Amino acid sequence: MKKILLLASIGITSISEFNAQSIPNPSFENWSTTNYEQPNPWNTANTENLRRGGPINVTKVAGVSGFGVRMETAIINPDTFNAYIINSNGDPMAGDGGVPYSQLPTAITGSYRYNLGVNDTAIILVFFKKNGAVISNDIIKIKGTGNQPTFAAFSFPLTVSVIPDSVIVAAASSNAITNEGVTNGSFLELDNLGFSGPGVTQALAGGNFDNWTLYTQNVLMDWRTQGEGVSKVSPGHSGSFAVQMVTMDYGPGEGIHASSVSIGEQSQSGPIGGMPFTNQFDTLCGYYKYFTPSNDSAAVMYNVMSNGMNIGGMYESFGPASNWTYFELPIFSFTPPDTLNINMHSSANYPVDNSTAGSTFIVDDVHLKSQLVGIKSLNPFDMVFSTYPNPATELVNISWNKTINENFNIKVYSITGQLISSESVKSGSSGYQLNVKDYADGTYLVNIESSTKIWRTAFIKK
Repeated sequence: MKKILLLASIGITSISEFNAQSIPNPSFENWSTTNYEQPNPWNTANTENLRRGGPINVTKVAGVSGFGVRMETAIINPDTFNAYIINSNGDPMAGDGGVPYSQLPTAITGSYRYNLGVNDTAIILVFFKKNGAVISNDIIKIKGTGNQPTFAAFSFPLTVSVIPDSVIVAAASSNAITNEGVTNGSFLELDNLGFSGPGVTQALAGGNFDNWTLYTQNVLMDWRTQGEGVSKVSPGHSGSFAVQMVTMDYGPGEGIHASSVSIGEQSQSGPIGGMPFTNQFDTLCGYYKYFTPSNDSAAVMYNVMSNGMNIGGMYESFGPASNWTYFELPIFSFTPPDTLNINMHSSANYPVDNSTAGSTFIVDDVHLKSQLVGIKSLNPFDMVFSTYPNPATELVNISWNKTINENFNIKVYSITGQLISSESVKSGSSGYQLNVKDYADGTYLVNIESSTKIWRTAFIKK
């Protein structure tokens, strides 16, 4: 299944040729290796930040006794890397996750040390749950009105009034909830977190921060990654490595989520960032394998952008393939772009509940067809095409003003990238007639492909 994301109305018969532009690290050979420690049994920002090309900003420090944990906000323009800890998986603000706890505390206690920007706010979250529902949510704010240079004891009141069965505890060096006043270098250190109250004896698991585990993470260079299922595998389609994305089951509360790699990002408001790109016509190519225990599918999508605005894009899903399989996504925009955003996902299903844990997408040799040896940059006015009538109902005549001195192919694609027809044309031909009577109404792209060049034009069927 393929789905176009965005394209404007068409009314052109112009052509364009490729200017060679390169996707960074296209064969996924370049990885960096980072060693870091994590406090048990906490999850931290470290793994996410590393995948985004950021720093290790949750670290071990000397505590009141033994060790404590330090969270330090990092802003490396234009990115902000929050520092946080959380005692379970999922989004705490959505009530995801939690660890067993069955007493009724009146306060959270511990020791802290901090230095915050004057407009920044560190936070501690304590959400109690019962039967899967949040029954109290306390957000403790530590304002940036100065600093606490040595560890000091604290006790903050809690509002839980019903005996719970689980608790979510999280902390951050800046207010990642509202992102107000977030300041580079703001830090919060904690030690000996626990609960107090009449008859309270249950400890908070890992609250003394004395138990740390060493992890090694391979980070894909020049691409963003998301999800714990991203890793390097060997051998690749070519070279030593390929990138693997696995859909993961994060357990109750968070559920099943795809892993992904991207150049740029996707947000609720649309694509953000990417690589410099100026071709109105090109093709995104690569090789993949896909394994799934059900009817899940993988996905590759791109967006072309101009001045931060999305001006074109395409989405394609891929079914099972046990051997390396070639793919192409035609790139087409009506105005010159300046940015290309690329995203690849181990599961295409939405909502994510329809995805399947274990679905595995392996990709290698992602490139633009304009990068291929033999496709050269030429004057856009080297060849002039005429496509008539346009719109067409039964026949489309395509002609060109210069001789192509070799055999070539004419390929017709739907606007969603499906190959509709492919015909061989002999050297010296000056035109070609397409029978489009049985085509569905819509916009179609035409590739004129010789061994060294590719031109494109377009027409509308009505």
